[in-house]
Amino acid sequence: MLAALFLLFLLAVGFSILQAIAHRHSTLREVLGLPKRPTSRREWTLGAAVGWGCVVLAVLPMTLTGKLDVQLWMQPRAIWLLLLNLLTLGIAALAEEVAFRGYPFRRLIEATGPVAATIGMSLLFGLGHAMNPGATWMGVLVTMLAGLLFSVAWLRTHGLWLSWGLHFAWNASIGVLFGLPISGISDFASVVQTRAFGPSG
Repeated sequence: MLAALFLLFLLAVGFSILQAIAHRHSTLREVLGLPKRPTSRREWTLGAAVGWGCVVLAVLPMTLTGKLDVQLWMQPRAIWLLLLNLLTLGIAALAEEVAFRGYPFRRLIEATGPVAATIGMSLLFGLGHAMNPGATWMGVLVTMLAGLLFSVAWLRTHGLWLSWGLHFAWNASIGVLFGLPISGISDFASVVQTRAFGPSG
């Protein structure tokens, strides 16, 4: 969690400096892509609901066909780990959204247009995950498609609330709710711990 907070801090400082150099006057929230508006909570909640639903639709067939071995760990420490993991994933998802679809995405749109910026940033988002433990080309492709979805969410709302909710719920549903690895990392499985059977892709 501390690493994600530090990354978010560095992004906020760096993008604020770039904004000042460009003589653009904005609040820190606007620089980060989190404008204050009445619909922000609803946008985040909608994104979280859609992200959770997408993961359920993807994992449910594996569950029904017996390709997942699920174990529960109900010790008191597991509950604290669950809360800590949710908080960590929330901050990490925000940091990634700010890094890829915050300030840089808006400047890229100004330079190349929304279509080229969306494709370019989605490719970078996928390739940025290619060095994760156990990464496969199929996994990178799925991450690129997720990046495309997150970029479209920003284009629809001109803020990161929707994409942040999507990103967080996707990761939290995979890692915490179903206990599966997130980008090859299994550290977020606390109460639910799951093993998948089948080809690695």
